[in-house]
Amino acid sequence: GLGRHVMYVDDYDAMGELVSEVLRTAGYRVTLHTRGEDALADLLAGTETFDLVITDQNMPGMAGTELARQVKLVRPALPVIISSGYISDERRARAREVGVPEVIDKTRNIERLAGSVAGWMDAAGH
Repeated sequence: GLGRHVMYVDDYDAMGELVSEVLRTAGYRVTLHTRGEDALADLLAGTETFDLVITDQNMPGMAGTELARQVKLVRPALPVIISSGYISDERRARAREVGVPEVIDKTRNIERLAGSVAGWMDAAGH
C-alpha cells in the first residue's frame, strides 16, 4: 500500500472494520465512514488527501453511486470504486454513468481487494 490513503464507506460496521483491517495489513492508510454524507463532508473539508474511495452501494441516505457522482464533481481525478453484495448489469451501467469504472462483489473479493486497490490507484496515476 505504500501508505496511500483509502477512504472506505460502508454502513455495515463489521464489513467496514474487516475491509479496513485487510487494507491496513496491506500497508494502506484507511479512513472509514459509515455514511456517504459524512464521507463527502470529509472529502470537502480538504484536511486529508485520499488516493481512492471505495463505497458500498446500498446505504441509507446517500447511495454509493450518488456519493461517487458527488466525489467526481469536486475531485474528478480521484478514483472511486463501488462495492456491493448484489451486482447487476444495470448497477454496472449506472456506475459507469457517474464515472466509476468498476463495481466489485464485496462478499467474494475481500481476499483480492488489497491487490486490486493497488491496480486501481496505479491506473489512475495515484
